[in-house]
Amino acid sequence: RLPAAGGTAVFGRTSLNASASGFCILGNISLLSSVYHKAPETFVARAMPPSAALPKEVGSCSSDGESTDARVEQAKQSMQKQHYSSDEKEEESSPTSSEDSDSDSDGPTDLLGLSDEATPRKRSSKESSDDLFDLSSPPEDPRGVGKTLVLAADRPGNQGRTGLQVSAALTRAHGRIQLHLTLANKSSMTLNGWAIQFNRNSFGLAPAANLQVADLLSGQSAETTVPVVPGQLMSNAAPEQPLSLQVAVKTNLDIFCFTVPFDLSVVLQENSSADKDVFRQRWQNIGEARQSSLMASAPSSQSPQAVTKQMQAANISLVAQRSADTFDALYFSATTTNNLVVLAEVSLQRNGNAVKLVTRSEAAALLPLFTSTVCAALRLTPRS
Repeated sequence: RLPAAGGTAVFGRTSLNASASGFCILGNISLLSSVYHKAPETFVARAMPPSAALPKEVGSCSSDGESTDARVEQAKQSMQKQHYSSDEKEEESSPTSSEDSDSDSDGPTDLLGLSDEATPRKRSSKESSDDLFDLSSPPEDPRGVGKTLVLAADRPGNQGRTGLQVSAALTRAHGRIQLHLTLANKSSMTLNGWAIQFNRNSFGLAPAANLQVADLLSGQSAETTVPVVPGQLMSNAAPEQPLSLQVAVKTNLDIFCFTVPFDLSVVLQENSSADKDVFRQRWQNIGEARQSSLMASAPSSQSPQAVTKQMQAANISLVAQRSADTFDALYFSATTTNNLVVLAEVSLQRNGNAVKLVTRSEAAALLPLFTSTVCAALRLTPRS
């Protein structure tokens, strides 16, 4: 079989409503057993180069007319060997595989080339699962998390078989990212042999542990949580709106592919407030070329204290504020898990519900995502 590599196959842009034929174009996946090969076509899509990350209008969307076959051929040139999380222990036992992984794999790369850390040290799979995620506190109960149906029971897997239903949610709490899953067996057979894999993505999200699910009898369902670490499976492509994570789940029935939507706040670090002077300098250096403005209406007149609390819940930190005769201006800063900074000015009308949002970032692709997060946090309705 193929030796393990530090990274997995490259994914490119896939919309939230990607169909099974669009995402699961995995016609060449080998038949799975205790020892199996994973062809490069396992997860295939086209990666968008960082240079394509240009400023977008809020609410704009992009289309991708390139054929599936063209995506497959393009991805073949850059694919590396891959593995499922449940195979890590077996692969680590082979010295040859470990050496090949260190020499062949690409280390995490910074989105849009803006990180201060030019060449992160490559990590073995053991370091990734043991050192990068703090498992000292208990995981959040997946039963209390609102999930989205991401895989219907009648949606076929790679081999055309149906019967697995999945609801999922990607959350962040207390500095920890978690993927919450509800797995329902709608087939006539018992499901087992569980494994999970993420595609490369703009924030390098990767599973930090195996998919732990007991044998699932026909008609049964199970709740599970997978800890997630950032900065591992970097796609080196700018994020798109809406954000989503491409996931594959392996069972003895088939391999099922789906996308999990998530908010930008999931990949924003807590307590990332900047010094006032640093904020001012960054704001001026970025300039209007990398700026997005939005006029919106709030449900009611907003106080600075309430807005600050709502933004903090989305991991957006207050830097400073000032008051004028007719409005209050609040200045916020947010930093992603790969150290990209977004700055914002929120102006609140004192005797009304008007809100003006101005955002700036060197990573222009983050501007519409950040705007959407703020609008959701403050329940803003954009004005036409």
